[in-house]
Amino acid sequence: SGMAVGKCISADVALAFSPGIHQPDCYCLMKPLQFTDFDEYASAVRHVDLDVRLIHPHRHHHQWSLQEIELQSLRLQFAVEGSGILAFGKMHQDGLGLYAQLSGAPVCVNGKRIGPGVIAVLPPDAEFAIAGHGAIRWFSVFVPSPLLIDNALPPGRSSSVYVPQGLRHAFNRLHSQEGKIQ
Repeated sequence: SGMAVGKCISADVALAFSPGIHQPDCYCLMKPLQFTDFDEYASAVRHVDLDVRLIHPHRHHHQWSLQEIELQSLRLQFAVEGSGILAFGKMHQDGLGLYAQLSGAPVCVNGKRIGPGVIAVLPPDAEFAIAGHGAIRWFSVFVPSPLLIDNALPPGRSSSVYVPQGLRHAFNRLHSQEGKIQ
């Protein structure tokens, strides 16, 4: 199922994540996709290969949503997961992923506990595991390899969970604009 264009967002919302890139007046915001089937939701998440399982499927809401924004070459995804999950995955080799939780109980990424405001950096081809025990809201950013600076990636195939100063500010700006794009 393809995503249909829903509306445009203003440049100030887009600038929250990519302030150094020349920006047009608006960006295409894909219409939010709503799911009641978990497998359909999991297969709609982009730029990673995933094997995802529900944790305690009878205790949580059975609704998930996913929305994508295209900012030139960057791809942002906003998601709402109505249940705890256990996900094993691998980042695509053609770019780097950033994962940040917006709300909900902290999750573990490769064994490291992260909560809202902490960004997990997933290098190209990195393998990862994410575990969460309740409903959360998160976003991810896919940065294609041609936009990356040489030697800017953490070594190895595992993700490094850290909060670079510049990304913490971008996270806070993007999070403050979230209501304007949903």
